[in-house]
This record gives sequence, structure tokens and C-alpha cells, in this order.
Amino acid sequence: RIGGLVFEAQLSGACQYLRSLAGESTEGELSAAQKKLAELKEEAANLTEHRLPALLDELASLQKTPVLRGNYELRLARQNYLASKQDQVVDLLLRQRARHEFLSMVLEYEGRQLRDSHRLLLAAQAHLSSSIEKREARKL
Repeated sequence: RIGGLVFEAQLSGACQYLRSLAGESTEGELSAAQKKLAELKEEAANLTEHRLPALLDELASLQKTPVLRGNYELRLARQNYLASKQDQVVDLLLRQRARHEFLSMVLEYEGRQLRDSHRLLLAAQAHLSSSIEKREARKL
């Protein structure tokens, strides 16, 4: 687009130059102006055929970039959201596991204490039973 504007400005300048030459009508100046016009036309054709398509392709690729970038930013935000939710679930599961392990330890300890108490009570019962039997044996 910039090349086209430059070309139009140069072409306009060349046309004005030709008009001014037509008033003076010198052969040398007219032929120089025609050469300059031919050069400008050739440069314009070169720009239109070679540079312009390349610039249009580059512009098209650059115009797609924000859409793709926005799409990836959205995907990244969604992924971060899901990762934070997963972290919350992992944290909750870890706390539940810690509570479960603590309660398992307490239950095991309490079970041992109850077994020890049961053994002591059985020993006390056996001792009392033997004491009672010894007394009854003495009474007879």
C-alpha cells in the first residue's frame, strides 16, 4: 500500500513535469520525461507483480495472529482454572486421608488399650475366682 502511494506520487510528479515540458516543447526534455515515465511504469509493474503479493501474504498471516493468540489465551485460562480445581480436590483428598490415618491410629491404640484392659479384667477375675475357691476350701 505504501509502495502504491509512493508510485502514485511519483507518477503525478512525472505527469506535471510532462505538462510543463509540453509548454516548452523541447525534444530532449520530452524524451527524458518519457524515459522517466517508462521507468516509473516498470517499477509500478514490478511492485504490483512481485512485492505486493508478498506483502499481502504477510499481512494476511499477521491478521490471523491475534485470533490464534486469543484462542490460545482462552485455552490457557481454561487449563489454569481446571488445574486450580484439581489442586483443590487433591488438597481435600489429602486432608481426608490425614484424618483417616489419624482415626485409624486412634482406633488401633484404643483397641490395644481395650485388649489390655480385658486381659487385666480376666486376670483379676481369675485371681478373684482362685481367692474365692481358696476361701471356700478353707471353710470346708
